[in-house]
Amino acid sequence: MVAVDSTRTDDGLRISFRIDEGEPVRVDTVTFSGLDAPPRELVADLPLRAGMPLDLIASEATRDTLIGRLRDRGYAAADVLTSYFIPSDRPHIATVEYELIPGERHRFGTIAIEGTAAVDSSVVRRMMTFRPGDVYSRRALLESQRNLFSLDVFRHAETGERVDPFDTMVAITVRVIEGDLHRVRVGFERCD
Repeated sequence: MVAVDSTRTDDGLRISFRIDEGEPVRVDTVTFSGLDAPPRELVADLPLRAGMPLDLIASEATRDTLIGRLRDRGYAAADVLTSYFIPSDRPHIATVEYELIPGERHRFGTIAIEGTAAVDSSVVRRMMTFRPGDVYSRRALLESQRNLFSLDVFRHAETGERVDPFDTMVAITVRVIEGDLHRVRVGFERCD
């Protein structure tokens, strides 16, 4: 409930708001549908859990976490729908449901490399943590990109993916911009 008080002063009007938040809506139950029995590690340690206040930011973070976990298990086109229900006879509790829509399981397909000139594309291929035919994983794409940066020969490196709704092979494009290839990493150790 919000109440507003206004008082005239010599130089204007003073307005004050009194806010009574009341009892928060708490999450009573979190359920998952779409998979017969979602693996424990898929639904464990999520940002929104039973007993917490219904927080829409935590709910969206939970949705994003579930999508990421599904995509790391090969479901490149995975999605998650969120719904919540607050019964009229119990307005301080909510049931939250996440509908898991994994879609088909995907594998890595072709790997196209763009932007190499002085650096051979085989160097880029060796830094990939996956090969064509491996089960798709978003984490593998990010690790591969990190590997490319660790070489210190690229100013920019990114991995892109193309998920075709009619194919379970995900085409990958690796784009790099070569940096100063004459840089040398030097280190020394002090000996006393």
